[in-house]
Amino acid sequence: MRLTTFEDARKKILEHAQGHGTETLFLHKANGRVLAAEIVAQLDSPRFDNSEVDGFAVKASDISSEPIQLKMQGSVFAGQSELPYLEEGSALRIFTGAPIPPGADSVVMQEDCEWKDETVTIRRFEGDGSHIRKSGSEYLAGQLLLAKGMAITPPVIGLIASNGVSDVLGVKLPKVTILSTGNELAPIRKQLEPGQIYDSNGIALSTAVRALGPEMVVTGRLRDDEESVLDGLEKALEAADVIITSGGVSVGDHDLIRPALKKLGVEELIWGISVRPGKPFYFGKKGKKLIFGLPGNPVSGLVCFQLFVRPALLQMMGHDEGAFQPISATLESAAQGDPSRTVFARANLDLKNGVYTAFPADAQESYMSSGLAGSNGLIAVPCGAAEIASGSKVDVYPLKWTP
Repeated sequence: MRLTTFEDARKKILEHAQGHGTETLFLHKANGRVLAAEIVAQLDSPRFDNSEVDGFAVKASDISSEPIQLKMQGSVFAGQSELPYLEEGSALRIFTGAPIPPGADSVVMQEDCEWKDETVTIRRFEGDGSHIRKSGSEYLAGQLLLAKGMAITPPVIGLIASNGVSDVLGVKLPKVTILSTGNELAPIRKQLEPGQIYDSNGIALSTAVRALGPEMVVTGRLRDDEESVLDGLEKALEAADVIITSGGVSVGDHDLIRPALKKLGVEELIWGISVRPGKPFYFGKKGKKLIFGLPGNPVSGLVCFQLFVRPALLQMMGHDEGAFQPISATLESAAQGDPSRTVFARANLDLKNGVYTAFPADAQESYMSSGLAGSNGLIAVPCGAAEIASGSKVDVYPLKWTP
């Protein structure tokens, strides 16, 4: 088996992780998606001159000294369409967001005023134009508001909605199928028979995919026989854009995924990578459909998901390269390496006084799920390094289970 390096594997996978088009998204369902087209402002913001505080609309020319007393002329409220003209020597009570009435050119905060019956005393005036949000001061109609490729977040949705736009063009989500393989697997609510284990990989992987947002077509389990594997993979290739399998990609008698995919016309691009954990890893494609064969060991499978599958899914969803980069951290304890493979050691990543530190977890074997469950990062120990000493700088890939 000729092993592909971590760097080459990641590069090749991302080269083939193409999107599947665009779709119109109603704003209520657009959170977490990516804009497939730029958004242009439909309105000026603010639409009209309005008050940024509760206070009194005045003419600056009327305030020759402080304090000064003006006649109370009336009130202006937010949403009011018919506005009185402000007379000389008068003030209009005004509320936050209310349009500035004609004749007024400034607003005095109510904290700087005293008012009673038909008069208001201005005790402090901040000058001509004070406390007015000018029309178009944020942006003008026709101006670029949001660029293509931006992640759609609640503030982005609010900004779009404030322009009267109800839906947007977003990048389509890939459809994903996850298949676990092995006669020994049982659903978690079933009483285990001798020799059986629970299908924890299927649940963990489907949860990891759902957290990113892609549409789950189906999850299932395949028995270790050629007919079951062929049938399951054939149905998955018909229904999904991305197929993720767990187990069955090594060199044992029951490792049937590779030969089955070959029979189904899938082009093999990677088999075997020089990383630990995760050596028995498969990647192939059929048209634009991507197939990831992950190791059956629980830690190996989820580590490979983080390093290879997650970046591919995010790229297909429109997210940029910045989502896939490591963090430089200082080791707080020595990390063990491997002379022939890049090691990804589970670790606790912490930020102290503006500096990231990383401490390797105790349980590092590929079957030890507890070590991964208690970690939030993967220390990359370069191929050939027997050990990296405490205090050294290392690259750490954060373990992120959401976008």
